[in-house]
Amino acid sequence: MGSNLSFEAANELIQSTTANAGTFINDFLLVIILIGLMLFFMFRSGRRGVVSLTVAVYVGVTLYTLFPFKDAVLGATAGAPLASLSLMLVMLVGFTVVPYVILSRVVVTDFLGRSGVIFLLMISFLLTAMLLASAYHILPIREFYAFTPMLDALFAPKEFFFWWFISPLFALFMFAK
Repeated sequence: MGSNLSFEAANELIQSTTANAGTFINDFLLVIILIGLMLFFMFRSGRRGVVSLTVAVYVGVTLYTLFPFKDAVLGATAGAPLASLSLMLVMLVGFTVVPYVILSRVVVTDFLGRSGVIFLLMISFLLTAMLLASAYHILPIREFYAFTPMLDALFAPKEFFFWWFISPLFALFMFAK
């Protein structure tokens, strides 16, 4: 009888671990895909693109946050939460693309000196983390997707938002020559 209980407990442990591993992998798969997209973009755009994108993301998030007509624009999609989220993302991307185009024309390419793959990987991770933290605090992303408690612990606390938000700038500062 005692061995039957141990078998059931072990079976429950395996099932819960497998389920937790599946959601963990799904969440981190999203992060890995975002980092991969950032890396692809940065390899294609070079040092100028890295600096331009980093600064443009800051400008885009700031413009989105301060946009005075945001509530009026989003009010048109009040009945459809997915349409509202899509419109928020379109506005955020729009507010980021315009500064990126401007900055990519004026940023000096020698700013980072000889930055390697390690730097690109780090800045891709930090920009992805910044965007996820911004999504947690600016966009209602958690209403549409349930992240694992581990990602919630990393990005949900308001105390961490500042640190995630400033980390890409700190990385640029550290690698500037």
